[in-house]
Amino acid sequence: MPNDMVEDETQGGTTCDEFSRESIVGLFLTLAFCLLTQPPGNLLYRAPAARSNRKCHIVGVTLLRLNPLCCFGEAILIFACLGRTVWKTQAEGRGLKFTFTSGRAGHRASISVSTGKLKARLRTSATALMLLRASVNFEEVERTLSQQNVPTEQAEGIQQPRQGSDEALTAALGHNVAAHGDILIDLATFTSVLTVILKLASTSLTRSIQAAAWFLVTGWAALHALLLIFHTTRIRSPHRQESAADILTELRLIRNDLDGPYPRWMIMCLGLCGYGYYGFFLWMLATSLAHGILGTLSQFQSLE
Repeated sequence: MPNDMVEDETQGGTTCDEFSRESIVGLFLTLAFCLLTQPPGNLLYRAPAARSNRKCHIVGVTLLRLNPLCCFGEAILIFACLGRTVWKTQAEGRGLKFTFTSGRAGHRASISVSTGKLKARLRTSATALMLLRASVNFEEVERTLSQQNVPTEQAEGIQQPRQGSDEALTAALGHNVAAHGDILIDLATFTSVLTVILKLASTSLTRSIQAAAWFLVTGWAALHALLLIFHTTRIRSPHRQESAADILTELRLIRNDLDGPYPRWMIMCLGLCGYGYYGFFLWMLATSLAHGILGTLSQFQSLE
């Protein structure tokens, strides 16, 4: 067989899907480009307090974001936090009664009443998650947002939201977050990831390569969901703009949850528990290189 074929033996015979070695490299380079164009940071590991370690942290987090297991772990944390927000908001909207005996009309009414609050709380949760990912100083964020506090309850069409709150969030999150409000940037990255998904769905690769690619796609999708929520949920309603107090409350809640037993167990499974900062950096460098080398070698062996 030629080297540019991947064989998949089935009961009825052998099927061949064209997928060259260059395409495999291009697939992962495309995913790496899409991941690195997203806002920097990671929920599994935040920046140290010392300013002298900042550059080393940036390099370490860059390798962390390109690790499939860490991408998948961060995606689980993001979807869990957003899911909890939806669950709690819907529970309050239904009066803590999870029953459908009131009829379809009553069920629809309860959901429509809490839609504005749900969108506002989702944006608050997304903002808090991105602040944690950015590894910003918590005290600085609290002081900055407190100076630009915006009332949560505002009459529709009477008082416009203050631009100072958005400026404070942009300063805390970084201008990379604001850049993702451009539809052309979102369209380009979405098209690239969609192309990768179609390639993965239409070709036969080894399970390790497929799992690594799907984990990277999941990590990209989770962070892109945060960006979409942050940029597209500014609605005209009494819940149109979250206050700084709501963001800080959600920030404390999520930070306490990330310091709980389940995220620590996840980090332990990823091999990060018990390492110092420089030990973590070396471990991340070694595992990233080993994963790329072993994955490439295994794929080349399957192509021969």
